[in-house]
Amino acid sequence: MVGGRRAALTVVLSIVGAVSCASATGDHGQALAPISSEARSAQPTSAPQQALPESLRAACGHPGAQAVLTAVPITAPKAQCDLTGVVVLYGSTGVTVPSEGGVEADADGISSSVEFGANVDPATGDVTFSGSQS
Repeated sequence: MVGGRRAALTVVLSIVGAVSCASATGDHGQALAPISSEARSAQPTSAPQQALPESLRAACGHPGAQAVLTAVPITAPKAQCDLTGVVVLYGSTGVTVPSEGGVEADADGISSSVEFGANVDPATGDVTFSGSQS
């Protein structure tokens, strides 16, 4: 009996979460929708969409939010996720995503160093994160 209630509650919460995500609006009046790495149709597309890490998806449209990357390079299409003003951390350093241009950060430690940057494509607004750890 408890297992059945737990399953029913999980389904209800999943539906409520999906409806909530689909109806939320960002600061720019754009509708936010859940991002899935699953194919949305059987039709092939000209360029496959790169799945964004959960931390980036959660920060979409929320300037001042923080996201953590564990691997780079990665490009976040602005049409899929607006990261303007989001603080993105990689290793021991981080950057705040600018609305245009780029930003770089370096962290030098005793036994390691981290280079990390975010560059915004002037035509599309897509953000490319790159860096290295040594």
